[in-house]
Amino acid sequence: MPPKKKLTLKRPGSEESTGRRPSSSHNHGMTVNGSVSKVSAAVLQKRREGRLRAMERLQTKLDELGIRRTDEENQLAFSSIPTVQLINQKNYYTDYLKKDEQFRMVRQMKERVFESRLAKKKKQNSDKVKNQDIITRLKHSPSVSSNISSAVNSSGTEDEDDDDNEVLGEKVLILHPGSENIRIGLSTDVDPKIIKNVVAYKLPEGESADRSEVLDPIRDLNDEDHLQFNDQNYQKNKKIITSSFKERMRYYKRRIMPNSHESCSNYNRRVEPEIVPDHNDIHRIDYLRAEDVTEGYVVGDDVFRLNDSSKWLIRSPFLARGFNDRDLAYESPAEILGDIELLLTETLKKEFGVANKKELNSYSCIFVIPNMYHKGYVESMVQFLLNTMGFHQISLIEEGLAATFGAGISTGCVVDIGAATTKVCCVEEGIIIPNSQIVLNYGSNDVTRFFMKNLLLQHFPYRSINLNDLNDWELANELKRNFCTFNDANVAVQAFSFVKRRPGNDAEKFQFKVFDEVMVSPMGLFYPDALLDRSDTVDSRNHGGVVLGKLSPKKIIRKRGLFHNRAGIFEGLENDDPTSLLQSLEEKGDYVSEKELREIVELLLSLSNGEDNNDYDGLLVRRKKHFSNNFEAKTNTDAERKNMTPLDEAIIESISLAGYDSTERLTALYSNISLIGGGSKIEGFDDILIDRLNINRSPVLGCNKLEAITELVKGWKDDWITEEKKKKEAAEERGKEASADVDNELGKTFELSKSQLQRITNMVNNSQLLGIEILPNSEVDPATLSWKGGSVFARLKIIEELWLNQEDWDRLGSRSLNYVSLFSY
Repeated sequence: MPPKKKLTLKRPGSEESTGRRPSSSHNHGMTVNGSVSKVSAAVLQKRREGRLRAMERLQTKLDELGIRRTDEENQLAFSSIPTVQLINQKNYYTDYLKKDEQFRMVRQMKERVFESRLAKKKKQNSDKVKNQDIITRLKHSPSVSSNISSAVNSSGTEDEDDDDNEVLGEKVLILHPGSENIRIGLSTDVDPKIIKNVVAYKLPEGESADRSEVLDPIRDLNDEDHLQFNDQNYQKNKKIITSSFKERMRYYKRRIMPNSHESCSNYNRRVEPEIVPDHNDIHRIDYLRAEDVTEGYVVGDDVFRLNDSSKWLIRSPFLARGFNDRDLAYESPAEILGDIELLLTETLKKEFGVANKKELNSYSCIFVIPNMYHKGYVESMVQFLLNTMGFHQISLIEEGLAATFGAGISTGCVVDIGAATTKVCCVEEGIIIPNSQIVLNYGSNDVTRFFMKNLLLQHFPYRSINLNDLNDWELANELKRNFCTFNDANVAVQAFSFVKRRPGNDAEKFQFKVFDEVMVSPMGLFYPDALLDRSDTVDSRNHGGVVLGKLSPKKIIRKRGLFHNRAGIFEGLENDDPTSLLQSLEEKGDYVSEKELREIVELLLSLSNGEDNNDYDGLLVRRKKHFSNNFEAKTNTDAERKNMTPLDEAIIESISLAGYDSTERLTALYSNISLIGGGSKIEGFDDILIDRLNINRSPVLGCNKLEAITELVKGWKDDWITEEKKKKEAAEERGKEASADVDNELGKTFELSKSQLQRITNMVNNSQLLGIEILPNSEVDPATLSWKGGSVFARLKIIEELWLNQEDWDRLGSRSLNYVSLFSY
């Protein structure tokens, strides 16, 4: 056999594989064996020159055709979009304008504080040097060495006193407007000046004010000429209050004499007035005639001295939580602000010696505002005080917080019973606790009207009394202040007297007897449905207005106020007045204190999870099927006036929503209840309030294990959610049908089982009730306690950082209030 040939593999492109030898023209830089060698410089230069000649030929061709670049000739940019330099990463992080300290207003404020303190320090140092020089000179003069101390005092004490007076607020005015009175005074004053919230303007000759001929309270006469009230709401609630009063008297073993009402009624029927001549009337009033008033207006208490009110236009600029802008007596916001300016200007001139508004540039103002304020009211008043009145600077403080300053407490529940409204809130360490604020639409003026109704039913000798008249209104208020009481030991058939004074007539002295009216009437605060007038249940949109700071059921008013939705008028922002969960619940008539155990726990659970009002609205709808009868009875009421929660229940609910998650806070709130406002000055108020709180407080809301119960239920719900999620995941693994079934089950809400409710009940039964204590106000008038708190606030060191001046307000508007308020504006 022939010998086999040996096979060899050849690389593609090699000489052996192609059968061709490499061309010499492609062998530059190559060695014989195929390795790469370095190209010479001459070869590279020849290549560059060839490329340049080619480019020149190409450019010549383009020039002949008219095609060429013109960027360099007309300097046009490649793009109209500006070039943004890349961020240097090492400087990428910054906190510029991320802190309040970097805000211009805050920086300027701190600079002013620093300059003020530096100036005071320099002044003190210069005074020390001056005193030392005087002492040195006097030491070398034996004849006057005995006068060293007096010389030092004369040279240095005056300046030091001036400096101390400035620190203590010699030039700081505290302004606290109310529905009936305006309280204003320097922070160094012991008590404020109290001015009536009334302004009267003289009408032109031949004109007279439109006065309603309808008597207030509305009354009727039966066939026997006996007065009666054809108001079923009044009659029904009067029976409820009387029954509660009798139960209290029996509990304290107070004896009620039979036929007490009949004896009072028979006595009052026979009363004839006793004429009191002017020379024997020690409290005679010097009435003002329209001809004697040269200015054309009167303000404050002088309005009640007018001898003929029909010749005057009488208005009240303030009401409840803001302006009285629903009164048809006002046609524009400027008229309201004009009345306020007149009231303040005349008061400052008469009481404080401020002759003109230019002098106010050296005064600062602390403005006390409501807890649940209207932004339109606050911002309009801030602009008015700074730009119209011309105060140097102002600061804001809420009424509830100011009351704690005045009472000297850091934590407590503040109950403010005003003329037109009653306000409740809880304060902890200088902050009003969220969701604890509530404003109730009744006050001491409603008690006055209710008291007069009860007296008229007992044949009150002054049968034609009309609360729409200024003089009669003052008389009714005086009777309420003098005779109403919560001390059941003083309730008996008693004889009292009063003097009726009318312009142009001699004073008339009346004797009359009363029985339980003196206690039943103020108990209307705990049964506010009795305070509703018959017109309140007909059309609250057109009635229930306010005249001279008091509710008038026959007064026609606007549906929307002149300052409605005026918040943020300096920035175009929407009106977002502060509110609270408790306020929204009360407006729906859904009283927390009247709920059953299951509903109370679910409400507290929703709060602990941070759910908002909308979430709780859904909870109410879901729970309605379980408590449908009870729910409908609370929401479908005949009365149209909202927020008529009984006072004791409102206090319980406010404290519960504020301290449900902290036993320590709950204990502090119940032991520091502060009664303020003019309506709280009824004798024995604190005793009856403690009794009613203990009676109406739910065991679960008053126990010392409320925090533990809330945490326990929260844990149950978390476990329930975890189990439901596991069911969902397991069903998804099994298939779509199983997953759909589980989705339907997950649509259900968490509900407490019977065993869980029983466990909570056992915890409540084994707990202790928290004690209740009302703080005494023996040294301070409760009507001025919020003003007193503003006075204390003016002397705090932090006030230096909370002033707002005209420059900042004109530049930033309402945004500046965020930086100078202790609360979240």
